[in-house]
Amino acid sequence: MNSEELASAGIKRAAKEQKNQSKQPELSDLRSDLARALGDFVQQNFAHKYGPLIGPISEGAIEKFLKDFEENSTKAKTELTFVLQELLDRIISSK
Repeated sequence: MNSEELASAGIKRAAKEQKNQSKQPELSDLRSDLARALGDFVQQNFAHKYGPLIGPISEGAIEKFLKDFEENSTKAKTELTFVLQELLDRIISSK
């Protein structure tokens, strides 16, 4: 291959990679993937003790836990921002 062919192949490859990267996964997709992976882990490690349905049951519970955790962390961030802003306002106004 000469340098022009290499450059052309590189440009085609870069365009193909950029096309594949244009679709970003959504948070709900990532949450589902994590829940599925943890459900598989639970299934592999605890099915002999708790039965064959432990994986699918835990997958739904894990996904709900992650969603609730996300919502609660957003609320906590908002409340923490409010409290810190109030404290800063009181400190600055007291001087």
